[in-house]
Amino acid sequence: RKKMSKSQGNVITPIHLFDEHGVDAVRYWAASARLGADTAFDDQMFKIGRRLTTKLFNAAKFVLSHAGEVTPITHELDRSFVQELRELVQKATAAQDDFNFAQALQDTESFFWTHFTDTYLELAKPRAWTTEGVVVDPAARGSAIAALRLGLSVLLRLFAPVLPYITEEIWSWAFAEETGHPSIHKAP
Repeated sequence: RKKMSKSQGNVITPIHLFDEHGVDAVRYWAASARLGADTAFDDQMFKIGRRLTTKLFNAAKFVLSHAGEVTPITHELDRSFVQELRELVQKATAAQDDFNFAQALQDTESFFWTHFTDTYLELAKPRAWTTEGVVVDPAARGSAIAALRLGLSVLLRLFAPVLPYITEEIWSWAFAEETGHPSIHKAP
């Protein structure tokens, strides 16, 4: 919690942090800083960034593992989720436009943990899952798969400025070909 200065010899280079936590986790720490506020070095923030990166990777593997016909989003739960997602995009876009990048990250991260992974993904899982002997309405299953994929696609694009490497990797698994945008960083 002291000012870093070359003359005092207390400058911390980030190279060892990249090796220990990953580049995306270090970028997460940097992007969490609020403009005009001093930011203290906090090793815990790197751990949170690494945990977010891991959770995003695992959620993407789960969502993209559900192959099936994507139908229009008609199920009420899915439509509700898409409405919440739309509101997040509006809030995050407004924050980005105001150069309040830390707020956009905070809103996106909060939505990802509470609405996407902890709530919606768990509620949609039974409809998206294919279990032998269990009959699921094809329209309900397609709606769940479509909403899960839409949610993942949008969240990847919202996280891309902060977590560029993991989002680019996940994007390349399916969305690059589907959207015609080979890089998430050039996708609308």
